[in-house]
Amino acid sequence: MALVDLLSRMALVSWHKTVAVSGALGSGKSEWVLNLAQGFRQRGDRPVTIADIDITNPYFCVREIADTLVQDGFRVVTALGEARWGDSPALSAEVKRSLAGDGRVLLDVGGDPRGAMALTQLAPEIRETGYDLILVVNAYRPQTRTPEGITALCQAISAVGELTVSALVSNSHLMKETTWDHVIRGAEVVAKAAELLGLPLIFAGVDAVMVGKASDRPETVGGVPLWPLERHILLPWERGGGKDG
Repeated sequence: MALVDLLSRMALVSWHKTVAVSGALGSGKSEWVLNLAQGFRQRGDRPVTIADIDITNPYFCVREIADTLVQDGFRVVTALGEARWGDSPALSAEVKRSLAGDGRVLLDVGGDPRGAMALTQLAPEIRETGYDLILVVNAYRPQTRTPEGITALCQAISAVGELTVSALVSNSHLMKETTWDHVIRGAEVVAKAAELLGLPLIFAGVDAVMVGKASDRPETVGGVPLWPLERHILLPWERGGGKDG
């Protein structure tokens, strides 16, 4: 995303120090963590810490590209050593130190009640800093294909994690098969859930490549600000090839 576009979108939200991002499997929540981290860094926030506290899915997550992120100037916190590849990596004490320190902290959180348990361990420190807890939703995944399903997941994460989801993001896609109609229809489903929950729907994510190919680039999707989502994490069959939505 062009710098001016990135900064203009970041300015649409009044961010707190700690930004936790959750979402069900296939939602793309880790990509949102990375995109927001880029946005905060471009705004001049220093340091920007990315903490991987996803205890449910050790794949397609921040820890896969931790070394690259460090080279790009981010502070990255994962479980220590080889433990970061375990199914339930222990939370590092460095996460709490980051919350108590300076700068911006982004948390990549597992997107189900079990994953939200990681928030429970950190809830007092997170509340102390002030926080945003964002639920990223792909309306084409089984668990979140209806407003009622999205609402149930949101409420479960809030209850188990002892922190309240504060906003939704629509990241509705079917990977390579995604069309603008899919994006629009998905955002409509998420918007209905947001209305049921009384929460803002702050962005609708669209693969940046798809946005770049659009002849008439929209700025919103159903009135929701569009975010051209840059991809950073490759799927297994993409390793050695190009990135894809």
